[in-house]
Amino acid sequence: MDKDPSSNLVAFRLAGVERPAIGQGRTRDDDAVRQAWHEVQRAHRATGAQVVELYSEWEPSPADLAFIEHEFPEARLTYSFERPSDGDWDAAFAEAYQAMAKAEFEQKVRHAEESGELLPVLWSVRPQSGPLLQALPFHEVVPGGLAVALAMVATTERGTVGVSHFMDRSTFADRLGEAFGNLTRGLRVDALDNGVLSLRREGYFVSSAVALPDFPQRMTQLLETERIVVAIPDPDHLLVAAANSRPAAEFGRIVRESQHSGTELAPTLLEGDAATLIQTYP
Repeated sequence: MDKDPSSNLVAFRLAGVERPAIGQGRTRDDDAVRQAWHEVQRAHRATGAQVVELYSEWEPSPADLAFIEHEFPEARLTYSFERPSDGDWDAAFAEAYQAMAKAEFEQKVRHAEESGELLPVLWSVRPQSGPLLQALPFHEVVPGGLAVALAMVATTERGTVGVSHFMDRSTFADRLGEAFGNLTRGLRVDALDNGVLSLRREGYFVSSAVALPDFPQRMTQLLETERIVVAIPDPDHLLVAAANSRPAAEFGRIVRESQHSGTELAPTLLEGDAATLIQTYP
């Protein structure tokens, strides 16, 4: 489905063709289906006799119904949303948008459950996330600051991320080790010229490396320092520098200016030694 309800997508299944041909028209217009068909005709050189089925996101208008009956008399017609009988398109669009967003979310969750890998996911311990976080099994990483939960994560065909949160408290401890193993596969630490360590991995949630049991010890060893500063501007970026260094002084600005506003993780600044990290922002 198109998340812009003002644009009506119409799928025409053509005889002998595996994939449907897609066109679109302006939803409010009485000839929205006709507009979509003309687009398909231009793109595919299709004829009405080839159409065996058509799906319109919105119920066709009476004018479009007459057009369909004339052009595709044998084709099966289906649609998802009814045209508003009172003419209140704004209300109809708002309702349709909510339905589309819900369907897309549920599709992402199903995709993650079926095709994803188990990963640790960082959560900020804060009022906004409290009820959601408490519904999940989790392990506290930074007392009063950060916790780690689990989720199945997969990239969709559109390049978006599907996430299905792990809910089984009885197996959480065992699965946490599995998730850490998945996270560390492909995990890389780049030493930048300015003395910053930048962690990266193919996939998502590199910030969750903070939750690895040996993370602070490993970082202090690599930087040959007793204290470190860790910047987490968003779930997919993680920077580490020696405390009191020039790069570490910039970490505060990087975190404060982050545009990330997700439910789970807030931009975060940490400081600590080889054994313990504390949160210094927010």
